[in-house]
Amino acid sequence: MAGAVDPDMYTRPFQLTKSMHRDPYNEILPTNPANSQQDKIIIITGAYGGIGSATASVWAQAGASVVLTGRNADKLAEIEQKTKKVAADSKSSATILRVPVDVSIESDVQNLYTKIQEVFGRPADILINNAGPTGPIGPSAQVPWTGFTEVVNAHFLGAVLMSRYFINSQPAPADPVGTIIYISSIMTGQITPNFAAYAISKLAGQSFTEYLDAEYPRLRTFTLSPGITETGMTNELFRPFAKDDVRMVGMMALYLVQERADFLRGGFMSINWDVKEMEENREEIREKKLVKLGWIPAQLGEGGHPFGTG
Repeated sequence: MAGAVDPDMYTRPFQLTKSMHRDPYNEILPTNPANSQQDKIIIITGAYGGIGSATASVWAQAGASVVLTGRNADKLAEIEQKTKKVAADSKSSATILRVPVDVSIESDVQNLYTKIQEVFGRPADILINNAGPTGPIGPSAQVPWTGFTEVVNAHFLGAVLMSRYFINSQPAPADPVGTIIYISSIMTGQITPNFAAYAISKLAGQSFTEYLDAEYPRLRTFTLSPGITETGMTNELFRPFAKDDVRMVGMMALYLVQERADFLRGGFMSINWDVKEMEENREEIREKKLVKLGWIPAQLGEGGHPFGTG
């Protein structure tokens, strides 16, 4: 039909693998025994948003204890009850804990990690950095400065602060373990006018994830694109393309915390990519740094770029 919208037009161009997934499949399901997270503790920031709440349910279903954080205490309480029901329905005895937190306020973050130690008697195993608003949309010099900085503070500096406390909460902060997953966006791979605050803060978070990978050999870090999902934050421009199942973010995180995903450490990953196909090509992905950030494509060095050579 003339004028019909292709729902995959913003997904297909960002495919690493030939197989493209927009719905859950066996390898990443929380009911798959290989993905059990029993005895694990996960922190989810922005837990009452669409992605955060769905991720909490997935991990509760997989048997993990879930620490829910967010700024709105009332909304957080609602998600706590929902997550507890999922855990009960899955016959899990894991703990569901809610702690109101603004990730841009250090005292809030410090209190969170103190609370985790008090309740569980040990540090968390996994951190999902998911908090942050889309923010104001418009040309960079015209959007409100307070809105611009709020986005950067949440998506980038908040993730840095949460990660620092995650690392320093451990018995050996200089040699930390565990997994940190930064929820990013495909907007880091293109210039989308009027979304500067959101896109550049996500790109900075992705770069920070690579720095952590380089600085701490035993700490596992990943950047994960959530695809295009239908949530309360979805911009009207992207709603026709928001066909990704929001649960896949948490499900792909189940995969990333396993050793089989080590070839992706420090790198970018999308929920739309096929895990088996990536594993079949793990050596090429690792050796060619296919999921790591690059710089300008010019060949810099002595003698300069070989202009005019094709």
